[in-house]
Amino acid sequence: MRGPPSPGAPPPGDAGADDAVKGPAAAFGLAAAVALLFNAALVWAEAIDKDLADYLTSLSGDLWRSHSFAVVVVFVAVGYVFLSRRQRVDGARLALALAAASLIGALAVAPWGAPG
Repeated sequence: MRGPPSPGAPPPGDAGADDAVKGPAAAFGLAAAVALLFNAALVWAEAIDKDLADYLTSLSGDLWRSHSFAVVVVFVAVGYVFLSRRQRVDGARLALALAAASLIGALAVAPWGAPG
């Protein structure tokens, strides 16, 4: 049987709970949002600058292979930067950042249609 809560204790239930996402989940969650936006920006840059597209193609023999590798490198690098800074973010804000980055990224590449 539980007694009454002590003075200064957070109220029962979810009220006052710490909703922060920490550690690798926060770091790489934010990195995913950055990588989604980088992906969209890179698609636009490749479409605008043929020299960039040609350079990326020359790196691996395939534009999309080099493009994908660049996005993964950004994801990992940014994730480790956030991890080294012991990034903390509110769970709802992280979800909002990921949803917004996904939507922006999808709308940004929509003019090119589905691959295939």
